[in-house]
Amino acid sequence: MRKHLFALLLFFLLSVQRSYSGQPIGVFLWPVSLCEDTPETNLINTLKNNDVTDVFLLVKGEAGATVYPSDFTYADYYLQQYKKTKKEKYFHYYKCLKDSLLLYRFVKAAHQNHIKVHAWFIVSGDQYFVDRHPGAEVVHLQDNKTCRHPYPFLGHIHVNLAYPGYKEYFLNHVKKALRIPFDGIMLDKIRYTHLAYTWDNIHTSKAMRQGVNLDKIFDEAYKTLYGAEDDKDKFIYDYRDGDKDVTRWIELKKEDIETYVKATAQIARKRHLELSAAFMPEGAYAPNFADVYYAQNYHDLSQYLDFIVIMAYAHDFKMPATWLKMVVKNAQIRSSCKIWAAIQGYGEVQTPMVYEQTVNARIAQPDGIAIFRFGSMSKARWQAFDKGMRANIAGKIGNQITGIIFSGGGTIRNCWLKSAKAALLSDRIIPLLLDETYLQSDRWLGRARFVLIPGGGGASIAGALGEKGLKNIEKFVANGGGYVGICAGAYLPIKGYWNNLTHALEIVNAEAVDIDHWNRGSGKVKLKIVNRHPIFEGVKNPFFLDYYSGPVLKPANLPLPPYKTLAVFNTDLHENGAKAGEMLNKTAILEALYRKGRIILFSPHPELTPGKEQMLTKALLYVSKKD
Repeated sequence: MRKHLFALLLFFLLSVQRSYSGQPIGVFLWPVSLCEDTPETNLINTLKNNDVTDVFLLVKGEAGATVYPSDFTYADYYLQQYKKTKKEKYFHYYKCLKDSLLLYRFVKAAHQNHIKVHAWFIVSGDQYFVDRHPGAEVVHLQDNKTCRHPYPFLGHIHVNLAYPGYKEYFLNHVKKALRIPFDGIMLDKIRYTHLAYTWDNIHTSKAMRQGVNLDKIFDEAYKTLYGAEDDKDKFIYDYRDGDKDVTRWIELKKEDIETYVKATAQIARKRHLELSAAFMPEGAYAPNFADVYYAQNYHDLSQYLDFIVIMAYAHDFKMPATWLKMVVKNAQIRSSCKIWAAIQGYGEVQTPMVYEQTVNARIAQPDGIAIFRFGSMSKARWQAFDKGMRANIAGKIGNQITGIIFSGGGTIRNCWLKSAKAALLSDRIIPLLLDETYLQSDRWLGRARFVLIPGGGGASIAGALGEKGLKNIEKFVANGGGYVGICAGAYLPIKGYWNNLTHALEIVNAEAVDIDHWNRGSGKVKLKIVNRHPIFEGVKNPFFLDYYSGPVLKPANLPLPPYKTLAVFNTDLHENGAKAGEMLNKTAILEALYRKGRIILFSPHPELTPGKEQMLTKALLYVSKKD
């Protein structure tokens, strides 16, 4: 009896250890992995030994080939590759994947080991379909220096999801695959790939029938894709600001994506299967960008999904591992389904980065963690992942600072993106990139330690936030929250100017010198530190920052305590009628107190100045009272 009890206890303890306290672990698996060894033994054992609970098995890839019986299978594909190259590995894959029972055996073996298998489909990539349906490919908007007309992106894998018959073709593939007892469906590339594509007759004729000004849309797109640097985000700004023609053009493409997800969801629900999707990371924190470039929206599509796996591959996106925390937390805010984080385990990513990604993903507390992909996970990478999963992160979770970076109306996208990247230089900060709809709600400010208002237009930002949003910020700072303003964000909380809502947030006893000539120029400006402060740690005096007509500050007469000048201008810019000499020795960076809260204002841009980003990072920590 004791032996049986001991065995049961040992089994229970091992099960608890395997599951990492119940955290689901997924891995993306290409079909050739079924051929590397006997799937019932070594492959399954590798999955078990690495605590995998879910496998996303590629059943229809970008070539249009399938693992299940169809007009074009992976066996057919690898036979083609063998004939072209005479490489023996392709012939091996052909013989292996020709086995009609291979997939059944793998799924059965996985189920016997309590591993779920999801059928992973590439949606908008299908070379087989494109080759057999001329006109089904996406259409590329060409640089107007060469030609002002769109042209088909021939030879490419991407399908126009609005092409007649493709949705039915795709859904038939889903139904064929589900003859095998899969546990779920995973949709990948459920998006368009770039603003430059989908300029086809199907979409343009739909737009024309709905009264969209196509000349305007084409012109806006040309400027965004091929115009001046200042126009590169024009399409996004027009969409953000509600331009009716731009908005309707994007909605047409979003409707395409939603019809595929909704139709697949109906199939999944009928069969009691989980439905998941792999999403691009930008939509988690920059939904306007994701709508314009991908037509992929977390909020709209999550209603049909059980979970989203975010493909936040830090190495490939040239982001620090702390980026995963930001991506997951922002996705959780914008989604109604569960959120999984994906770990990059392919390409040139080093093992320490695998560990750091894993730890940071866990700190964000996602509903699951997936690895892309099985075939490229070396023993060292698996060990790094395991180490990250077993690391004690309780202290790190408790030490996180959540703050809001305003990314709504009136802001410049590059300013808030670079501000977020500066925030991520600290492993303690999780930035939430939120627009006015969130700041007009007490709920979100109640979760934050700081608010950062970036560059843009002070009056436009005030107008977007409205009296409600501005009042919420005032209450937030009064109750002990931190405020950091850069350029337009430094104009916003000082003495109001002109006849607009900037008067609704006056929490710093400062005003702008010669506000009527605010557009005094841009460039590198020399600054002199006049009061040492934690934000200047490691900064030599004097120093330089990028400047774009930020406020030249001086004391005001508001019924507030005086501010403390931290740095002054040693450079004078006086373009567009501004008086010469007005900038010299005036306040460029200041600290102020408003009731229980701390405020740091930057007239120039530390986040845009290479090598000076840490100044902003330290300011965020300081106003959060973590200096």
